Order: sequence, then structure tokens, then C-alpha cells
Amino acid sequence: MSSGSLSGFLGNLYRRTWGGNLLALDWESDFLAPFVSKSESGGYVGLGKSFEALTRMAHETGEARLLERRRFVLDTLIGAREPDGYLGTFASPSRYERLWDVHEVAYLVLALLADYELHADDVPLSVARETGDLLLARLDAATLEQAGKEPWGTVSPHLGLLGLDRAMVALSRITGDERYARFARDRLGLEAWDLGIVEGRFEPIEGHMYAYLERALAQLELRELDGSTDVPPAVDRALAYLLGDRALLVSGTCSIEECWHSDQTVSGDIGETCATAYLIRLLWKLLRRGGAGRYGDLMERAIHNTLAAAQSPDGRRLRYYVPLEGERRYWEKDTYCCPGNFRRVVSELPNMIAAGGGRELLVNLYAESSVSVRIDEDIVVELTQRTDYPNSGLVDLEINPDRPVGFTLSLRTPGYAAAPRVTVNGIEPQDGPAPDGGRDGFIAIRREWRRGDHVRLEVEMPWRWIRGIRRQAGRSALARGPMLYCFNPHRNPGIDAGAVCGGEYALDPQSVEGPFADEGPRPGGTACRVTGQRTNTHGRDERVELTLTEFADPDGVATYFPLVDPSSAVDDELWG
Repeated sequence: MSSGSLSGFLGNLYRRTWGGNLLALDWESDFLAPFVSKSESGGYVGLGKSFEALTRMAHETGEARLLERRRFVLDTLIGAREPDGYLGTFASPSRYERLWDVHEVAYLVLALLADYELHADDVPLSVARETGDLLLARLDAATLEQAGKEPWGTVSPHLGLLGLDRAMVALSRITGDERYARFARDRLGLEAWDLGIVEGRFEPIEGHMYAYLERALAQLELRELDGSTDVPPAVDRALAYLLGDRALLVSGTCSIEECWHSDQTVSGDIGETCATAYLIRLLWKLLRRGGAGRYGDLMERAIHNTLAAAQSPDGRRLRYYVPLEGERRYWEKDTYCCPGNFRRVVSELPNMIAAGGGRELLVNLYAESSVSVRIDEDIVVELTQRTDYPNSGLVDLEINPDRPVGFTLSLRTPGYAAAPRVTVNGIEPQDGPAPDGGRDGFIAIRREWRRGDHVRLEVEMPWRWIRGIRRQAGRSALARGPMLYCFNPHRNPGIDAGAVCGGEYALDPQSVEGPFADEGPRPGGTACRVTGQRTNTHGRDERVELTLTEFADPDGVATYFPLVDPSSAVDDELWG
């Protein structure tokens, strides 16, 4: 694990989440009031997801206002518990019997455990454990049967959506109490779970992307708890579907109306934020377990495009879906699952930059940052990156171990980069420290590292047109590095937006100029210009110059375009 600070692209995404969103929320009325009144019969708040983001960001930044808000939320929540320990929002006697109640309470357990680990406060751990014990007792099959109530079985379509499996595995990991893991393994059927993927069906779980990925991640975490290094078949199946079957959208995500889909539909309720968050989280888990660099490539594509586009430029508003074509709408509330999952995954970004273990320092995300990484029980390395990535492909890294020590530095080399170049202290690795084998998609340098050692990574970032398939066949999307570019009608006054979006203009792939500075979607953002042409109603050739902006542009409405020369396009490197 790592901890540290962020600036640049990721830092802006991170700062506007806590400064523009978390601190602007009405925690008392919107989030905490239902837990105080406990009068709900079927609603869902999502407090656990957002509180976990709050407690993580308060710890990471040390910001006084976040720390104060964290204390207020925690004290109010714990003070609102019922005498029997019930923590949720439901009125009696409906407690623990409805999907949303168990979902709410399970994510509160996860948030309380995160708070305990970060802030060394024993009270959240005690409450999480008491809540876990209540769940064990109330969801016990024999207890439910005796009360004449429908038992929660291993075939419940909602088990992955609940988060209950991950909460129980986390409780077992932190407390050492096997009862929680046994409940997840046997009562919830987590160990044996092995469903296929079904497209376009919300229930049961195999049709729901977010639920499926949550369940797959829970199964992976259970196996880790049991000491297994095996990857569950469901994890392999999801990745094979996204990458091998080319269901993945060019923006780095999937899902239509929360469900799996592979026909490359890009308009409507596309790219659910919950699904994107869990895909990023699952990929990071796999990378730390020795996965290929392509998983990191997919992470950064999703983060720099779909995740960034799910947030308004000031951070205040969030999106449930992020389509590639057509209007993007903001979610009307601060509560519910997608806003919370967005805040939560953004709060985890500092820990996704690098990871350590087994005398390896793995560098995954490139961003202006400073992180502390433990690569062995007694070895900590301070890693500082100086870069304007993704604006350029130049990254300077300073390696500062707490003492001279030998280990492997593994640098992810993005799949779009044909010939990455690495120097160590100004020397080409082949002339000095030799690159080692290592995992696919990484340059591995094994040597004795000392404080002040410098590594420079240079990757070319040419413009490339990514060829569309299926519903996007005959059209292409423009990318540079991990960044996609889109058409915003407001940035192109006087241009017939309907004609552009309708594919009447074919773009000249050789005409791309840029990148140019563009502060619209973000500080330090970029844009480009490209020429389009069509034959108008009078039979004359008509040419226009279009400005394309970063995918996170809140008014972007089109990402795919026909090309004058379609052969200039390439397949998406993420598909392999």
C-alpha cells in the first residue's frame, strides 16, 4: 500500500472531489437525518460509501474541515444507534429484511473499518464488529426460518449488490474472527460462486455489471484471506468478456442501464459510475497480484475519461451515467449509490499510484505526486514523480529508500507507447543497470537503489484514431495517450452540430493539430483542431475546422466520427 499527495490531472480530480463536493454536502439533512429518525421502509441513502470517501480524504489531506466533518458524521451515526445496536434507517419490523437495508448497513461496516485502519480509533471497529454480529444473527438461516421469514440463500440475485460479502471478509481480515469469513464463504455461497455473464438483464446478478464485479472482487479477497493466489473464474470471465470479446467501450468502461452489453452502443444510459468504480478497483487488485500492465492501461483510460467526465468542472455535481454520444445528465441528488461510489474510488486514487511487496516497487499511474510505499516489512521507499502527464509522456521519478537496498522497480509502459525510453541517473539501462524480465507491460529494473536516484521515463504520445467496431463500425475515436477527445457544439460556433454528430462530415486523420492549452474541462487541459469535409446539397465540397476537447468536457456530445481515410485507424490497444 502507499500513501501520499497528488497534483496535476489526478490531483485536480481529487481536490475538487473533497473541496467542491464533500465539503459542500448537507451531511446532516441529506445523509444523517434518516439514520436518526429510522422511519424508512424502502429507501437508500448510501452514507457508508460517502463516509468512507470522507474519512479517507480527511486522513490523506489532514484538512481541518474534513477532519471536523468526519468527526461529526461518525459521532452522529454512532449516537443514532438503537439499543440493540441497529445502525440503519429502517423502521421496525422491516430491518434486515429488505435489500436496501442490508446494502446500507454492509457499506457502513466497510466505512467504519476503513476509518479504524486510518485513524486508529477503536470505537468504529467496535461498532463495525457489533453490527457484523447482528447481521450474523439476523440473517442466520435457522433464525429466519423459525420466524417464518424468507431466508437469504446462495441464489439471491442481489447478493453481490449488497456489499455484505466484502464487509464480512473485511471484518474477518481485521479482527481475525473466522465466523465472518465462514458466513461469507458458506452462508452467502461466496467461495463456490461461479456465474456466467448474461447481457441486458438486470436480475439475477450475472446480468448486472456492478454487482458482478463487486462479487468477483469479494471472492478474490476471500481467497487472499484463505492464503490462495488463484484468480477466480468469474474474474477471468469478466476480463475476457471486456477485452477478449471487445465489449469494453473506448472510454474505458462498459454497461448499459447498469447491465453488461457488447454491441458498442454509446448513447443513452451508458457507463454506470458504480460499474466503472468497481472495474478500476478490481483491476488494481489484479495488478498488485502480478497482473499485466494492460490492466493499468485500462485503469488510466477509465480514470482519465469516464471517471473525470462523471464530475462537473467545479466538482459539485456528479453523473450516474457517462455516455459517449448525446447529452450527459447530472444526477439530481447527492445521495444514492453512484455519487457515493464515485467519491469512494476517487478517495482511493493516491493508493493506486504505486504498490510494493516482495522487494518490488510497482509504478502504475503517472501523476505529479509524492507517495510512501512499503516494499518489504522493514523497507519504505519515498517515490516522487514530476510530470505533466497526460499532457506529455515525460515522467521524472526520484527514488528515496530509507536505506540503500536492492529491489526491482517496475514501470508500467502504456500499450499505446511503441518505444518507451528509460534512463537511471542519466544512463541508459542497457549501458548500466540492465532491465530484467518481469511482468508483461512493465520495464523492470533491478539494482541497489540509494536516496536521490533518478529515473526518467519517456513515452511518445502520438495522435491515434481508434477504430470503432459493431455499432461504431466505420467510425473512429481520437486519442492521445490515455485521453479521448470529443465534439462540443458550444466550442464550435457556426458549425452545424447536427451534421457533425450525424456523421455528415468525414474528418481528415492527417489534419490533427495540437495539443493546445484548454482550461475548459480542467486546469492544464488540452484541445486540438481537425479538418472535416462533406459534399453539400449543391454538390460542392465543404470544409470545416473543428475543435475537439477532452472527453471530460461537460458539453461533449460526440466521440466517434467517420474518416476520409478509414485505413488510418488502429484497433484499440487495450483489446490486445
